[in-house]
Amino acid sequence: MTADHRSALNLPAISRETIVTLLLAGSAATIAFDMFGHALAPLVGYAKLAPALLAGSVVKVIVGEL
Repeated sequence: MTADHRSALNLPAISRETIVTLLLAGSAATIAFDMFGHALAPLVGYAKLAPALLAGSVVKVIVGEL
């Protein structure tokens, strides 16, 4: 890989906004998966999906103990 080829790759700078966007997107995806797995999937005939331990703990941190 040459230096010219590497400079053609335009990646965004890792800034505070990028990190916040990544965290918000990850949180939204976790919540969406949890909602689908526990509420929507059984309604449409799929089995109730068990969240991974990490996803479950993230949801508990965000929304508190239910």
